[in-house]
Formats: sequence, C-alpha cells, structure tokens
Amino acid sequence: MGLLAALLAAFGPGLAGARAPDGSLPRVRVATAESLGLAPIPLAPHPQSGFPRKAWVDTKTGARLEATYGVGGGLEELAEYSPGGALKDRRELRRGIVVLERWSPGYRRVEIRPSGPDHYEITVFDSTQTPAKRTVVRKAAEIASRCLPSSGTSASLELMSNLSTLRFAGEGPARADGSTELGHNLVARGCAAYPWGGLTGLADELTSAYQRGAACLRDHGRTLDAARLLAVMDEGFGDVTIDCARPGEPTPAGSLSRPGVLATAVLCSETRNPGMILNVGCGGDCGGALERQKTLFHESLHWLGYSHGYTYDLPYVAETCCFDRGAADGAGPVEAAGREAACSILGPEVTEASAEYGPAFARMMALGGREGIGVEAVLNQVNRGPVDSATGRRDLSALFEAGMRVSEMPEGMRPEDWVAQGSPLLGSAMALAATVSASDDATRALRTAAIARMTEFYSDLPRPRHESASQRRARERANRANEQRRGVARTLAYLIQSSTLQGSYRVQSAWQGLSELRPGICSVLTRREQVQVEEAVEGVNMAIFSRWPTQSLPDGMEQAETEFCPPR
Repeated sequence: MGLLAALLAAFGPGLAGARAPDGSLPRVRVATAESLGLAPIPLAPHPQSGFPRKAWVDTKTGARLEATYGVGGGLEELAEYSPGGALKDRRELRRGIVVLERWSPGYRRVEIRPSGPDHYEITVFDSTQTPAKRTVVRKAAEIASRCLPSSGTSASLELMSNLSTLRFAGEGPARADGSTELGHNLVARGCAAYPWGGLTGLADELTSAYQRGAACLRDHGRTLDAARLLAVMDEGFGDVTIDCARPGEPTPAGSLSRPGVLATAVLCSETRNPGMILNVGCGGDCGGALERQKTLFHESLHWLGYSHGYTYDLPYVAETCCFDRGAADGAGPVEAAGREAACSILGPEVTEASAEYGPAFARMMALGGREGIGVEAVLNQVNRGPVDSATGRRDLSALFEAGMRVSEMPEGMRPEDWVAQGSPLLGSAMALAATVSASDDATRALRTAAIARMTEFYSDLPRPRHESASQRRARERANRANEQRRGVARTLAYLIQSSTLQGSYRVQSAWQGLSELRPGICSVLTRREQVQVEEAVEGVNMAIFSRWPTQSLPDGMEQAETEFCPPR
C-alpha cells in the first residue's frame, strides 16, 4: 500500500469522501501520522495561495507526504512523493471538485465535479490526459428534468395510444450540414452510410425500437416513462440528433469512449437537447436487427435520467424484458430466465429501494453476462439500508437473497452446463458475503444455506467402491479443484462485504487475500469463472467509488476488472 493510501486508511472515512455536518471536509488528524512511522518536517506556505502546508516523511522508506490547507483550515490537497522526489499520487479537494491523479505504475486521472443538484459527473482520463470515459452518477433525473416534462404531454399520450403512427423515414429533407430529418424531431447526422441499410435501415430500426419498447412499457404499467420518452417527439421540442461514428471519431456531441461501446446517450442540459452516438464500426459485435433495436431503445431511456448502478436501471430492465425472448418464443433456459427476472421488476411500483429489485436485477444481469453492474446495484441497495447497531454492519439480507438468486439454476439445465454457462461461483460469494459475521442464529442459518448452495455445484466427488488408479487420481484432482473454487468464493465474499463497511483497510485486507490465491487458482478456474471474479471486482470497485469517491483502490485491483488471471 502506498504512503498516501495507508494514511487515508488510518484516518478512516474522514478522508474517504465523508464531510462534516456543515458540509466541509475534515481536517487532517496529525497525531495518527506518528503511528504510521511518519515524522513531521517543516514546509513553507503554498507559493501561490499562501495557505499553510504540512509535510511528513516516512522514516523507513523516505517517501514524503504533503498536505495543503485552505480557507478555514480545510484540507484541500494531499500529495505523495517517492524517496527520489517524484510525484506519485495527488488528491485535490477544493471548490466542490475532487481530482485524483496517480503516476505509478501508470498515469491515471479522475475528476469528480457537481453537475446539477445532487448529481455528479465523473471523468476518467487516459495516459495521454485525454478524457476516455465520462459517467453521470446519482440522480441523473435532475438533469433530465431540465428539458423533459415530468409527466406525459397530451401529444405524447395520444401518440402512445396509437403507436402505429410513430414511423420514421430515411428519405426526409437533407440539411446544409449534411444531416437528414427522420421525422418526429429525430435527425440523423453522418449516418448516410449506416452499415445496415443506410438511412432507410436506421429509420426502420428506430420505428421498430420505439413501437415495441413504448408498447412494452405501457403494458407493464410504466405509462409515465413511455409518455415522457415520446414527449421528445412533440412539435416544437427541437432536434434530437443521432450521430453515427466510429470509436475515437469526433462528433459535435462528443465521441465514443472505446471500441466495445455500441452506443452512448447524449443527455440533455439547459442548452442542449438529448441525442445519442451510434457505433457504426462494430461490425458483427452490434448483433442483428433486434439487438440494435435494443441498443437504440436502451440509450433513449437514459434521456429520462436513469443511469446504471445507483438508480433504478430502467434501460437494462426494459431492454431485457421488452426485447429478449421468453420460453414460449423458443428461448433457451438462460435467456428465458433472464427475461423472467427482468419482467418481474418492470412494474411501476418497483424502485431501486424495493426489496425485490436487487436480487432480481442481479440475476438478470448475471444471466446476460453483465454481473458487475448487478453486483454494484445490490451493494448500493445494501448501503442504503439501516445500520445494525448490535453488529456494527449493514443489513445484508438483500445481498444474501441476490446471491442465492444469481446462483439458482434455470429450469431445464443440467448442473454441469450451468457451471459452464452460469454464475454459481459469483452467486455463492455474494450469499456468503452476507454471512461473513455470523454472530446470531439467524445469520448462521443463512450461512448454512449459502454453503449448501455452493456445495451443490462445487462438492467433492464421492469415492466409489471400485476405482482404478487413474480414476482415483482424476477424482482427487477434481476434488482439489472444487476445494480451491470454494476457497475463491469464500475469499471473494470478504471482498464483496468490504465495500459495505467503512475503512479502506478492510478492502485492502480482502483484496490481499484474494490476490494471494491467484497463483494456485488461475490454472483451475475456467474462463467463465475468471470472468465472474473480474465482474465481481468491477462491481465492488464501482460501489466503492459511488460511496467514497476519494478512496484509493489497492494496487492491482482496478486492473483485475479485465484480467484477474494472466492469459494462458
């Protein structure tokens, strides 16, 4: 752990995003530095601002930590320097903006800034200091409300009652800037060479996406959401522009952050209508016509203020329930079970705080191969719950229920197929995470149930009455592998639970335990199981970032989101 991260851990939540009752950031408690082997050294005031600074040196390594204070003595900046004087890590906390910079092992910069009431914009910069990813978190509906009505309009309600009249055409009027009007305020820019039928193909896919999606929302009782979405098509609303581009290509609305992104929503603001950017360079990765329609409708729902992870995730719930196939349509067990989970939480009474939301959403996402977002949503749901004063931890019943649902095998599958295609390893870890501190009979009973579910898929093979030497060796190898899988699930459980507890030292300890298992387990875990570990780590990272934006992740934990085990 770096010097700055260790100091933050020792100070606890005071430097991990918490604020005093008056909203100010807490001051550094210098006394704790001594317990870390840090000796104070003299430092002149800041040369530009004149504000006081303090510094400490690590008596063992020679690394240096500098703190700068602002008006009223509030902490404004922390910087860590190597023994040779190179800047390694910097945290800036001033004027409501948080800047995190790290130079070792590679450059990384993250900015968190307010963007409307109770809403933040997170920008991640790449090694060239170019914005690579921008995410809106917490109450994105505050932005949407600036240009979208809070309820349906008379025109949008009339359109919803007769969706057959909602049609787009690729032969609309062309404008001087090269864009084309598709009808109902939608404008295509740079889409003449749309790979799947040009402008006509795009117009047809938009027609199918909005007719099918709006009808589905209406039929499941989410009339308000459908009507608000259709309100962008009211006369006088203004242009809603769809840009077509390849990753990295600039458009007036921005650019796609990376090659794997199929599309990105452009949120509205006080000066800009909503829109979206479509990836026209993804080839077969964009899927067939139905998959592209899912993408179009999904991105449109972001205009209403719904985001991933923290709020009710209407984009994913609606795309899965409204566009995936069910058992009656010939879907396989995994797709059918995912759609069933999605439709169970699409009703108008369900919110992100509903007891049934987290477990069903996590199962839906796991069945769709996006476990990380499901884990983050459940952890955020848990972290909104009450604190149990008797045990000093959160109420983790939602996490247990989600884990049991994630590991539940869909009807019609064989156990060996489910282990290969499903998420029992992750589900076991989530269920166990809720029972790490089994301090009462109820929690111990849940732990027994979680272990039983885990051993349902990773139990030892019994010894037969007669077996050859080669059969015995194969059985022993399989049993050792399953023992290691159970160990991974238990250790991953500690990491998942660590994001529900204050103190970065818990995250550090849990991550260290999981890292120590890597050399032995990477040769055992299948690629599908490795993905489950990576997705779980990503979900934990996102949940930590949502709760404590200034908390530093342990070394290697961010990289493990995409590569927990080295390529074979």
